[in-house]
Order: sequence, then structure tokens, then C-alpha cells
Amino acid sequence: MKHGDKIEADNLYFTSDLHLMHKNIIKYVNRPFSSIIEMEEVLINNWNRVVPKDGTVFLLGDFIFTGNISIIESYIKRLNGNIHLILGNHDYKNKLNRDSVKALFASVHDLLYINVIDDEMPDGKQGLFLSHYPMLTWASSQQGSWNLFGHIHSGIYSTSSDKTLPLKPTQYDVGVDNNQFSPVSYQYIKEQLTRGVTDIPYTFSYYMSQVNLQIQAYPAQRKGQIYFNVFHSFFPKEANEIRNTYLDPYYNLKEGSLQLFFNYIHKYFKNDNI
Repeated sequence: MKHGDKIEADNLYFTSDLHLMHKNIIKYVNRPFSSIIEMEEVLINNWNRVVPKDGTVFLLGDFIFTGNISIIESYIKRLNGNIHLILGNHDYKNKLNRDSVKALFASVHDLLYINVIDDEMPDGKQGLFLSHYPMLTWASSQQGSWNLFGHIHSGIYSTSSDKTLPLKPTQYDVGVDNNQFSPVSYQYIKEQLTRGVTDIPYTFSYYMSQVNLQIQAYPAQRKGQIYFNVFHSFFPKEANEIRNTYLDPYYNLKEGSLQLFFNYIHKYFKNDNI
């Protein structure tokens, strides 16, 4: 795989930030697992449930917390698909950029730009700039390419401070914390980044039911963060556009903004009332 290559949209998947063998990641970003064994089993089972054996997976960094070649190979053998690795900060730290480790993957890159063949998109293709970190600007960003990334550990459970970073509507965090601890398909990402309001099936009551479940599960978490995180889990593109309007830097809803927040997000839900 090299920069500018074309690839079929079918059986194409993306993920990031598994942090295998990294026990402290459970605490650092509030993953809902009791042990590293449970975390790894969920991540591997979810991967193989989503990705077929002949699938193509772009793994956007922070794969595993070791540089031991035999251990890395043993984990790769448990995962479906042909895996292309985009190196993350922990991958450099654990020296996954060594030739002996690179040989275990279909390809390994610092950054990569690919074109997905898609007849529904302009010119019959969609450009994807793949990176571990979210980018301020990237190749062909002005011509409609998307930036897929990881690193910031956004998502409904995560307490990562980086998840508050402002993003563009053409960016998507493919990290497991943002995607029910699973890889996501190209089609799913396409739906997230091109979806119109009229395509949304959810009601406001369903949104509030999910909020209440999270409040019960995490009573110590700020309610403002829960309101926003649940909305983000449904509509990541739209949530990123309004984050700074309604939340302060500490993830509290700004004073007097709860009803304004509800009034704004209600337009994204169907057949329901506040």
C-alpha cells in the first residue's frame, strides 16, 4: 500500500487505540472493564465479529504495549483481516517501526492517503487521509477528503481531556473508545460524515433513556458531560460542531445552557417532544 492507492469500499474497516497489554489505559480513559484480560477479550471478539477473514483493516496507531515480536505476532494471528498499521506515539515508543515488526503487517506507515472507490461520491472516489493524530489540515482537505484518526480517546465513557478538541465535519475518530470498542466500516464512516438530519431514526425520549442509563452507571460523572457524550454517540459530526457553544473547557454545561442545548439538539430527533 502506498500514498494515493485506490481501494475497494467493500470489506474495508478502520480502528485505532486498542492499547493491548496496557493495563493502565482502563483507568486513564475510564474504559468499562474490570481487568486487562476482559478488555482484550472484548476488543478481539468485537474485531472478529465485525471484520471478515478477507477484510482490509487500517489500524491507526497504539496497537499494543510491547515491542516483543513473538507477542505482537501472536496477537495479530488472533485478528481477522489484512492489517495496515499507521504508527501512533506508543508504537514508536515500543519500536513497532522496526523492519522485523513491519513484516508482520500488510504495510506500515507514518501517514497515508488513499482513495476509496465509491460511485456515490464525486469523481467516483473518496479521499481518506489516515493519521494517528487529528490534523488541522491534510492532503486534499479543501477538495473534500476526510481525515480519519485516533489518539484522543473520545466516546461516551472516556474521560480523556483530548476529546474536547475542536474537529472539522470532515474528521472522524475511529478509535475503539468512540465506536463501542469495535472497528468500523467505510460505509459506517460515510454515513456519519454525509448523513442528513432527515435520515435519523432516533427520538428524544430514546436519547434521554440513554442519558439516564449513563447517569445511573456513572453517578460521579458530570451530567453535562453525559448529556453531550450520549448526543455525540448518536451524532459525532453534529456534536463536534456545537461542543464549544454549550460546554466549558472542564466539560460542564455553561450556566443557563441546558435548555438551550436541548432546544438545539431536538431538531436531530424524530416524532417526539421535549
